[in-house]
Amino acid sequence: MSDSGGSWLDTAYGLLSTSQRRYALYYFLNNEDASLDELVEEISEWESDVAPESIRIALHHNHLPQLAEHGIVEYVDSDIRVTSKFDALRSTVAQARAIEDDSRSTQSPLMFGSGSESVSEPVSED
Repeated sequence: MSDSGGSWLDTAYGLLSTSQRRYALYYFLNNEDASLDELVEEISEWESDVAPESIRIALHHNHLPQLAEHGIVEYVDSDIRVTSKFDALRSTVAQARAIEDDSRSTQSPLMFGSGSESVSEPVSED
């Protein structure tokens, strides 16, 4: 990941922008490595309406290669290990998880703005 502020933020939020990649990053908050099967199982719990095989294909062909391209994970066959570059992203991932957990527990849409100007905006998922 680039060290410059804007580029770093673009990369960090880009990596968090899709649910399955975000859930994989959440898994790595507490785990240094995983198999593809473990990640599929974990993400299936978050996205119970998505077939596990669909999750596996998306991880294998899209999400894990993107994380590897940015040096966040090393991905060989079905073995995934976080690298030291994940540490730069760890607090941002933890914040995203806390926000997502909070919004799931209250079952309310995310609110943008303040006071009477608040507008509920849908959150799109890729």
